[in-house]
Amino acid sequence: MSENYEYGFEYFKYQSTRSSFRTFVRQFYLRKVARCCLGPTLDVGSGVGDLLPHLPQRSIGVEINAFSVEHGRSLGRNLALVPRGGPLSETIGPHLISDITSITCMHVLEHLDDPAAFFLELASLGMSRSVRRFVFVVPGLKGFQSDATHRVMIDKAFFRGVCATSGLLIKSMEYFPLPLEWACRFLTHNELQVVLDAPGGT
Repeated sequence: MSENYEYGFEYFKYQSTRSSFRTFVRQFYLRKVARCCLGPTLDVGSGVGDLLPHLPQRSIGVEINAFSVEHGRSLGRNLALVPRGGPLSETIGPHLISDITSITCMHVLEHLDDPAAFFLELASLGMSRSVRRFVFVVPGLKGFQSDATHRVMIDKAFFRGVCATSGLLIKSMEYFPLPLEWACRFLTHNELQVVLDAPGGT
């Protein structure tokens, strides 16, 4: 799978052409994630910004796919186009995170060659800006296998490891919609949702 596909028009089209039924069902997933946020939220890897309507005012999404950002903005969503690569402290500048108390990162880690490094950099950036809560969502096993652009399978052990390194505290790790890990072997959209707090953050 080429990088042009992952970050270009074809992948945007793949993400944005859900059926009406899938769009309806997805709202339950998005609302659950939004309920975990503590205030204005930075949504990292926001795509077309589907989560943003569920988040508090002054929330913003950042995305590397220009087609996704253009489409999301046409829907009135607060999206910023950021460059791919480079330190997060530069690509996600102070003007994007100055008023933020939560960070969400849905279905991003599994696309990266080094998700641990990205996680640690994002955690460091957030905690340096007084972000109190982080919410990550990754696919279960069948969901991971369903997309050729997925690179690294992320599980609970991954989060335990990076939290031990970063200092973030695990508030919850649960599978959704079925709270059963084995269900991820059969259900494409059974995913792992992880809520983390900065020390002293709640």
